[in-house]
Amino acid sequence: MGSGSDSILDMYLYETNTLLEQLDGILLAAEQADTFSQDSVNEIFRIMHTIKGSSAMMEFPSLMTVAHRIEDLFFIIREKTMAAVPESLRPELFDMLFQAVDFFRGEIEKVENGEPLSDSIDSIVDKINSLVNKIQGGGGETAEEDPAGGEAGAGAFAAGAACTGAGALSAFAAGAGSGAGAGAGASALASTGS
Repeated sequence: MGSGSDSILDMYLYETNTLLEQLDGILLAAEQADTFSQDSVNEIFRIMHTIKGSSAMMEFPSLMTVAHRIEDLFFIIREKTMAAVPESLRPELFDMLFQAVDFFRGEIEKVENGEPLSDSIDSIVDKINSLVNKIQGGGGETAEEDPAGGEAGAGAFAAGAACTGAGALSAFAAGAGSGAGAGAGASALASTGS
C-alpha cells in the first residue's frame, strides 16, 4: 500500500503514544495516592479500550490482547470499585501496569522500526489473569467466561478487524488523533456485521 496506509500508521503511533503518556501520568499520581480514583479507573479502561480497538484494526495482536486483558481487569474494577482490590494487591496491580506500559512502549518502538512484534506475551497476560482471579476472590473464571468478553471476545474482535479491511481503517483515519479514532473504527467494525 502507499502513503494512505503510512498516514494511518502514523496516526495510530501518535494516538497510542499520546495515550501511553496519559496512562503514565495517571499511574504516577495513583501510585502516590496508593489507589485509583473512579475517574482514573474509567480513564484507564477507556485508554485500554482505544488501544485494543486501534491495535486490532492495525492487526497488531500482541498489543490488542494485552490491552484487552487490562481492559477486562478495569471493567471489573470499574464495576466493583477500587474497594474490590485489597490493599495487599495494590503493589502488584501497579507493578503490572508499569510493566504493561513498558511492554506497549517496546512494541510501539518495534512498529516504528519496522520490526516484528512479540509473539510471546504469556508472561504479562498471566500476570493480568492472576490479578483478575485474585480480585474476583479466586472465583476460577476463565477468560472465556469473564464479564468483558475475555480472550474469546479478543479473538472475535481481531477476526472482525481482519475482515473489515479498508472500511474500518478509513473510519479510524477519519477520527484518529482525537481519542474518538478507535471508537469510530470500532463503530465501523460493528456496522460491517463481521
